[in-house]
Amino acid sequence: MTNKSSQVRNYFKLDLLIARSRVSLIHLFKNRYLLFNNGQVWNDSPTCGKNYLTNVIAKTKKISLTPVQKTSVSNGNSDEWDVTTLTNLLLFIDRPKTLSTSEIQQLDQEDKLLQQLKEIRNELAHNATKSVDYVQFNQIWTDLSAILVTFGDVDTELDKLKDDSVFESPKQPINEDNMKEASRLNSLGTQAHKDGKYSEAVTFFTKATVLPGVSNHDRATFYSNMAATRLSLHEQQETSSIEFEYIDAKDERYRALQD
Repeated sequence: MTNKSSQVRNYFKLDLLIARSRVSLIHLFKNRYLLFNNGQVWNDSPTCGKNYLTNVIAKTKKISLTPVQKTSVSNGNSDEWDVTTLTNLLLFIDRPKTLSTSEIQQLDQEDKLLQQLKEIRNELAHNATKSVDYVQFNQIWTDLSAILVTFGDVDTELDKLKDDSVFESPKQPINEDNMKEASRLNSLGTQAHKDGKYSEAVTFFTKATVLPGVSNHDRATFYSNMAATRLSLHEQQETSSIEFEYIDAKDERYRALQD
């Protein structure tokens, strides 16, 4: 394995860790919604999403969501929100004035970690080389892991993502049905990306990566496409765009996941 390949693997490991943070952020959002709204539960319904967009986000001057993010929130399904949307909602929604001192202190501490997570995520999103040296990798990994553990994740589970085996499919025969389904999802993701529907594309690519019995060769393609689409989504949310590139088998970034 070349040094360059190792650095590319480092990038994708951090990208996986960022993606994993979504679960904790969704849980945190729902807890805050409960706290800020007198015990009301966020039920992931369109009604809940539309009311939140109209009655909360529209009245909050500090938060600025893109049209894509507003549509996502309006749909109500928090499972479809990306890390950028979640951190914006958590950091910039106004707090009620009825909170206790201890609640305010807890929120302040959480916000510091959220801001740190946002900065790390932005740094990775703008990493054009998709490679991270070991010194930087270890520092970012330590910081990210600490944030996720504070938000309720398990450090032993996070450590599993640090091993190169994360890029390998389980040792089992290739599942032809799953191979066909993964190929279908990848095609849908590619088309969604071409259409500028980056959130949908990420969902398709993510589903393709987790199917068991898929070859390492194809799984690497799905990971690469997913990372490229996340970058496009980030740029779209900043009212700019990037050109989507298919991952070529000769591309060093692609081959790094095959070593």
